[in-house]
Amino acid sequence: MMKELSLILSAQFKRLKNIALPLKRPFIIKAFLLFVFVMSFEIGLYFFFNKVFGYLLSEEAFNEFFVLSLVERLMGMVFLMAFSMLIFSNILSTLSVVYLSRDLPLLISSPLRINSIFKAKYLISSVTSSYTVVFIMIPIFLSYAHCFRTGMAFLIPAVFTLLLFIAFSCGLGALITIILMRFFPAKRAQQVVTVLGLFMIIVLVSAVRMMRPERLLSPSGGADFAAVVKSITVESVGYFPGTWASRAILGAGQAEFDSFMKGFIPLLASSILITSLVFWISRHIYYRSWTLSGISRRGGKTERSYRRILLLEKLYGFFPPKVKALFAKDTLLFFRETTQWSQLLILGGLVFIYLLNIKSLPLDSIMLKNLPARGLIAYLNIAFMGFIIATVVARFGYPAVSFEGQSIWVVRSLPINYRGYLWTKFMMFFFPLLFMVLALMFVSNRLLEIPSLVGWVSLGSITMITFALTGLGVGLGAAYPRFKYENAVQIITGAGGLIFMVISLVYIGIAIILLAVPGYQYFSYLVTGNIYLFWPSYLSLGVFIILSVLLALIPMEFGLKKWKKLQL
Repeated sequence: MMKELSLILSAQFKRLKNIALPLKRPFIIKAFLLFVFVMSFEIGLYFFFNKVFGYLLSEEAFNEFFVLSLVERLMGMVFLMAFSMLIFSNILSTLSVVYLSRDLPLLISSPLRINSIFKAKYLISSVTSSYTVVFIMIPIFLSYAHCFRTGMAFLIPAVFTLLLFIAFSCGLGALITIILMRFFPAKRAQQVVTVLGLFMIIVLVSAVRMMRPERLLSPSGGADFAAVVKSITVESVGYFPGTWASRAILGAGQAEFDSFMKGFIPLLASSILITSLVFWISRHIYYRSWTLSGISRRGGKTERSYRRILLLEKLYGFFPPKVKALFAKDTLLFFRETTQWSQLLILGGLVFIYLLNIKSLPLDSIMLKNLPARGLIAYLNIAFMGFIIATVVARFGYPAVSFEGQSIWVVRSLPINYRGYLWTKFMMFFFPLLFMVLALMFVSNRLLEIPSLVGWVSLGSITMITFALTGLGVGLGAAYPRFKYENAVQIITGAGGLIFMVISLVYIGIAIILLAVPGYQYFSYLVTGNIYLFWPSYLSLGVFIILSVLLALIPMEFGLKKWKKLQL
């Protein structure tokens, strides 16, 4: 058994090694940027909890028992969020690694035992779905050790407790997936899990945001701080693994062996039990559920697809026939692929959280009552909207051509010229994206109580930004296509995707600088009543419009030129 496990895992390790080696410049750049991002996040999280723990210890009104009680509640909240993340990510990871991995047909047809294959894939799935939680928890443990002066030896039982917590959470997520796959095909199970999981994440993040945890950074006193901590945490649940984990970690930090064992023993027993249950159930149903994972259990798909095509063609009836056919095809393929339409749910949740953050701004405070401050927020809102547009285009617009996949030869043989094909792709993503960002900008302007003239300027500006970034994304995506991919995320990670992101960030920065000129003059006029020369405003707006148009047209022409020379 162990020999077979080591054989499968070593093959996986060699595959990752072959991807990374030999080291090339794009890989080194991406690895460096990822390292900088991760380290910035780790350091920020460390200092945040340093401030929270430090304030608890420095407040004279809090005795030691009260401080430890508040810390335990905070830890329980952190573990609750980690538990939710682990369950959702492990369900998706188990689906993709244990049931939908491309090397499974080869492994199962080999002399390897099914149990060994499942255990190896289960281990890979657990690691890939839990490393993010480890990165989140380590700076929290380091901050706790620094503030409470527990010594670095505290990290040994803390990390071991965290691993047991991860083992339980991953086991529960895998168990849910195994049972789900026994009754549903892979695609249907993926759809169900994606919808439920994304809904859970949106609700969880929204709940955390409504708790306003940023109040921890500016407490006005000990009683106020205690009230804030109690309002953003939850009561301990005796039979919840997060409660056991937080109790064990705090017991280890305070060198209280009994308290540590009261949390550690139930967590250890439950982890062993859930893992054993996963292996026992998989021994009986894994092979059968895997053989059925790619089989559709519902008939009549051809007739339903035909009816959907007719409905979409009626919906796009005012377009020319060739454009209408391409729109219907892209729409049908978009909603057929779970990994595509599920991104809309994520986007909807992010939009909701974004508006919730705007609504939470203290507009009645003295600092935000004056018009210049409102103007600054309005222009920051345009910048944030630009980042949202760049992200959406990177996820949907840039891969638009690459999504044709292995059937690209069919598209190139269609009776439509290449220019018409690319601009059809442009319109397919430009108009829905423009409708979304205009609605979002209008609602956010109303929430911020922005003056009407600034609101109209922001709507026009965001229209030009959407036009520019959509043209940039579709054009570069046509110039650097990737038709062979396992995951859509791989498309944006190439050289063209990196160029798109860099140019997008530079363009958004320049756009905000150009738009700041008329904004500054308008708010200066409202505050002082003095009329300044308005030609700088007209000049900056003209440069912004010309830059936006060129940024859309030049990449589209560049992509068209590359597309014509494409060798299949």
